[in-house]
Amino acid sequence: MLVGLLLLVAPVLSPQDDGDGVTIELFSPGVDEVPAAAETTVGMGVDLVEFVIPGAEVRARPVKDAGRADVIVRIENVFVHGTDHRYNLEVTPLVEGVLDLRDHLERVDGTPLGDEVPEIRILVDAVTVEDVPFPVDPGVPHPGRVGGYTDLMTGLAVLWVVGLLCLVFLGRARRSEARVEHVRGPRTLAERLRPLVERAGRGELDGPERAELERLVLAHWREKRGLSDASAAEAMVALRADAEAGPLLQRLELWFHSPRHEELTDAEVTELLAPFAATPAFGGGGA
Repeated sequence: MLVGLLLLVAPVLSPQDDGDGVTIELFSPGVDEVPAAAETTVGMGVDLVEFVIPGAEVRARPVKDAGRADVIVRIENVFVHGTDHRYNLEVTPLVEGVLDLRDHLERVDGTPLGDEVPEIRILVDAVTVEDVPFPVDPGVPHPGRVGGYTDLMTGLAVLWVVGLLCLVFLGRARRSEARVEHVRGPRTLAERLRPLVERAGRGELDGPERAELERLVLAHWREKRGLSDASAAEAMVALRADAEAGPLLQRLELWFHSPRHEELTDAEVTELLAPFAATPAFGGGGA
C-alpha cells in the first residue's frame, strides 16, 4: 500500500532539496527523442529490412542529379502489412549529419508522406578528418576536336589526284612538243648540222654521213662566198682560210683524216655552228 501511494504522489513532486544541499530529481515521464532507424558513415549503404511505413505505398523521390544528391534510396521489396506496408530499403547517404528519410520518399501518386509517418532518422558519421575541404567541382570541360583520320585521308587523296593530273598533262605536253619537233624538223641549218657535228667529234659517223656533213658545209659556204663556179679544191683552199668557214672545216678535216676525236661541249658546238644559225635548214646550197 505504501509503495503504491508513493508512486501516485511521485509524478506531482518537483525536484526537492533534502536540507543538506543535495538536489533529488524525481522521475517524470516524458516523450523521448525518436530513436535512429540506422547508423552508418558517408558512402556506406545500410539496409532497412521489414521496415513498416504507415499508409499507402511509397517510392523513392526522383532526383534530378544523382551525383549531387544527399542520399540514394532504393526500395527493393514491398509487402502489404494490413493497411500499411513493409519495405526492404537500401539507403546510401552521401553527406554526414542526421537525415530524415521522409524527405526522400513520397507516395506512389506523387503526394508527400504527411504527418502520419513519424520521423525516420538516419545518423551519418563523416569518414574524413575535420577541416578538410570538399573537392571542387571541376565542371565538364568542352571536348576537344577528335579524330582527323578522315581529313588526313581526304588530303592524301586530293594530293594523289593532283599529282596524277600533273603527270598526265605534263607528259602529254612533252609528247606533243616531241611530235611537233619531229614533224617540222630542224628550223635552221645549225640545228640540222648539230647532231652530225657532235657525232663527228666522237668519231661515230660512217662514210655516207661524213660525205653528207661535208656536202652541207661546203654548199653553204660556196654559195655565201660566191665560189659556186670554183673547183672543189679551189673552194676548199679559200674556205679553210676564211674566218667564219675555217674553224668547222679544219675540225672536220682533223676528225675525218686522223684518229683524233673529242667530246665537244654544248658551248663549243654552238660556237662552231653560229655562222649557220640564220640559214634555213633546207636552204644551203640546195641541201
